[in-house]
Amino acid sequence: MLARHSFFTRYNASLLGNQAFTRKSSTLLKSSVNQPIIDLLNKHREVEQNKPASNIFRIQAYDNAILAISQLQIPIRSANDVLKVQGIGPGIAARINEHFLKDQTLSEIDPPLYQEMLKARAMKEISALPGIGSATAKKLVEAGCMYPEDLKLPQFSSMLSSKQLAKIKYSDSSTPIQRQDAQDVLNFCRDSLDSQYEFTLVGDYRRGIMTFPEIQIMVTHPHFVHVPLPTTPPPDSNASPTKRPRSKTKKVDENPNPLHTSIIPALQQRGLIAETFTSTTKSWEGIIRLPGPQSNWGSIADRIAAINNTQGSFKKMKIHIVSQKSRAASLICLTGDGDFEKDICYRARHRNMLFNEYGLWKWTLSPLEATPTLMPASTSAPTSTDSNSTTNDTHSFWSLVNCSTEEDIFKQLGMESIDPTRRNFSFINSKPRKKRTSVPPSTY
Repeated sequence: MLARHSFFTRYNASLLGNQAFTRKSSTLLKSSVNQPIIDLLNKHREVEQNKPASNIFRIQAYDNAILAISQLQIPIRSANDVLKVQGIGPGIAARINEHFLKDQTLSEIDPPLYQEMLKARAMKEISALPGIGSATAKKLVEAGCMYPEDLKLPQFSSMLSSKQLAKIKYSDSSTPIQRQDAQDVLNFCRDSLDSQYEFTLVGDYRRGIMTFPEIQIMVTHPHFVHVPLPTTPPPDSNASPTKRPRSKTKKVDENPNPLHTSIIPALQQRGLIAETFTSTTKSWEGIIRLPGPQSNWGSIADRIAAINNTQGSFKKMKIHIVSQKSRAASLICLTGDGDFEKDICYRARHRNMLFNEYGLWKWTLSPLEATPTLMPASTSAPTSTDSNSTTNDTHSFWSLVNCSTEEDIFKQLGMESIDPTRRNFSFINSKPRKKRTSVPPSTY
């Protein structure tokens, strides 16, 4: 096989790319050894050219392939052979591979070559499935998985993660989501839980993007108020901050997380959630079945039956549970984009402050009210008289700045209010970036 490949010449790219073909000239090209393949490609070229919206680049690819193959002096026996020829890509190679597989005698004449082509076809079909790349497809094919249907078998499904299995099961979950679909999901969530729960669409939706890969929803509740203290060192210091004294609270007395006790169970019972990927104390991620407008919701039994039978449209969704005190900061972080959030963090550091998903923080120095710490008898007392040291006379910590809205945070950082649809780094630094279709600025 390797010896046969050595005969193939890699043709000059400019010759193939600049050759101007017409329908007539491509059909006139002949080959003494590969005419059936040229006829095959001419047929596919004609089909593409006769489409109402033909792809000129695809037609040019066929032209380049026909020219390259017509110049070969040895017969092509598999798709691997043509991949050695410059000007032929994997798409055309796959069509040639299918052409050879139709020859029923090939399995008897050259069994190794026949198996090689079967594996190439399996690789193409399996790697095209959502959530499965070429590396995973190669492992599956080497293990004996030759068709997408084989993935239902335990020996192959066990090689995939829960996310990969769900993406295969709900194949349309990778297709773009429309804004109306997100609004329908928001209405369904609000209808499913107590009015004290506040649901807000964030992410791409809030930035005004017309279509997006997943729905992101932020949830707050007046009883969910815990905010963890930052562990970031104080400004202009490499030291770790001293933890602020807190009253001791037993775990059993702490309020349970409403994400797991109320939100997710309610959405499962009402027939929205189809599959769970991950579930933490801060977020849930998985697959949901789009409920559609309220007039099409139907009964709970109907929705659950549709999920069990994989009927309907399924999409990815992520739910974030946020402390009521952190609502403004979380809105900024979850709205994005990532570069915008980094810029906010930079502006906070420039003012000796800290910004994270829980809020805007300032470094606070306050006198210690506790009695001086007694030194062990075996330890010498410190002799440092550094006037900058606050270890023995002050207690320092990060304190949360009272900001109930995003505008409050912007004001603290010396910024004007920025509409969610303009929250991208190009708007901040006036550098152009690739444009995305979005809706006009408005209130979200």
